[in-house]
Amino acid sequence: MSLTLENQTVNAVLFQPLAGLARRSAYTRASPDFSDDDYLQCGLLRALEFSTSGRAFLQEHGARLNH
Repeated sequence: MSLTLENQTVNAVLFQPLAGLARRSAYTRASPDFSDDDYLQCGLLRALEFSTSGRAFLQEHGARLNH
């Protein structure tokens, strides 16, 4: 896999493999406030972040998440 890093943010490169993943799943759900793509990105960030709990993660980063 080759990536062109010109004019791309770290998040864009990090989340690129997730692009379209939710749409190919048989288990999607419709939510105007928090899409499946947003959910996947949030899960990846949670796994990479050092927070003692999910609640701590949301308190620290919740305002910056796509919703």
